Amino acid sequence: MEESMRQRLELAVKRLAEIDEELSSENVMKDMAHFRDISKERAVLDPQVEAFNQYKKMNSISSKLKLWQMIVILIYQRWAKRNIKD
Repeated sequence: MEESMRQRLELAVKRLAEIDEELSSENVMKDMAHFRDISKERAVLDPQVEAFNQYKKMNSISSKLKLWQMIVILIYQRWAKRNIKD
């Protein structure tokens, strides 16, 4: 993922947290136009943030699988050196 895209998505994560905090405030209902605006903004940001969170999770799993793959290959290579004769 390009760094500029990652930065924009990290900003979206922060903005969504800000909106959620604002929506949980008691004062939010005093200005219905503002409430509507931030609710719309949240509706746009939420799927983007959810997809980004899933991407990070899958990327982490992929990295762990690659590490395990390398470990298995190294173990097999050591085993083969000791047990397989030309």
